[in-house]
Amino acid sequence: MDETSSLPDGYRALRELGRGGVGVVLEALAPDGRRVALKIAHADVMPWRHEWLRREASLAARLRHPHVVELLTSGELDDGRPFLVFEHVQGRSLEECADTLDGPAIVRLGRELLGALGYAHDAGVLHLDVSPSNVLLRD
Repeated sequence: MDETSSLPDGYRALRELGRGGVGVVLEALAPDGRRVALKIAHADVMPWRHEWLRREASLAARLRHPHVVELLTSGELDDGRPFLVFEHVQGRSLEECADTLDGPAIVRLGRELLGALGYAHDAGVLHLDVSPSNVLLRD
């Protein structure tokens, strides 16, 4: 089954943003018309991975920080797969633009990233997958 063949009610997929071991992330239009990042669990992963994604939603819902992508809502599709809806970040990943950053920008980015990770850690949340491809820089 294609992960995108079933979407939450009222959501429309625009394009795939990424794919990982647990699910796919789509740029989508929400029912209110705003662009969002919609993460949907793969249908063929082990059930414990679905539970892992549900836990991610529970943890992400606790975080409100200017440098942490906000979870807007989460739920389950008709087939039981969990989905998460995050704010859409218009920009590029650190992986895509690392070579173009100057010294002051790198220092600023480092401070912002450490601030966000420190905030999450203080809230009891560990990211576990910090990488240049997962650090998003707004346009």
